[in-house]
Order: sequence, then structure tokens, then C-alpha cells
Amino acid sequence: MPELPEVETVARQLYPLLCGKRILRIHLRDPLLRKMWNGRLTARTVTSVRRIGKAVVIELVDPPTGNLR
Repeated sequence: MPELPEVETVARQLYPLLCGKRILRIHLRDPLLRKMWNGRLTARTVTSVRRIGKAVVIELVDPPTGNLR
């Protein structure tokens, strides 16, 4: 388990690299994860990268839909 300062460092380093970027594709090796997440993450945009406890949380926004009028 990483220590808290290491997790904070990783979150701070990922923030400028990921924030505002759109997910184009995901490669998941685990078949169960592929079944659960297939198509749910692509085309979403990263809005924030932060730390909660010892976890790095990457927040996403849904892709825009064509139903706006």
C-alpha cells in the first residue's frame, strides 16, 4: 500500500496531464472488467484528478449528446 504523500504526488502529477483530455480507448485485460466497463468510459472527458485517502480519483464528465435543443 502506498503512503499518503506518494498518492498525493501521483495525483498532482496526473492532474495537468489528464485534465481536459478525452478518453479515446481503454485496454482492460480482465474479462470481467471488460464486460462491466466496455464502452462506458470512451468519449468521456477528465474533469479532475484528486486524492481521497490513499486513492487517486479521476472524475469524468459524460460525453455530449445530440438531444440538446
